[in-house]
Amino acid sequence: MIIFSIRFSLMNDLYQERNASLIASLNSMIWHCYAYAMNYSVESMY
Repeated sequence: MIIFSIRFSLMNDLYQERNASLIASLNSMIWHCYAYAMNYSVESMY
C-alpha cells in the first residue's frame, strides 16, 4: 500500500510537470501570435 502511494505520487509529479511544460509552450505560442498581431496592426496603421 505504501509502495502504491509512492508510485502514485511519482506519477502525479510527472503528470504535473508534463502539464506545466505543455501550458508553458501554449502560453508562449499565444504570446508570439499576440505580438505578431500587434506588430501587424501597428504596421498597417501607418
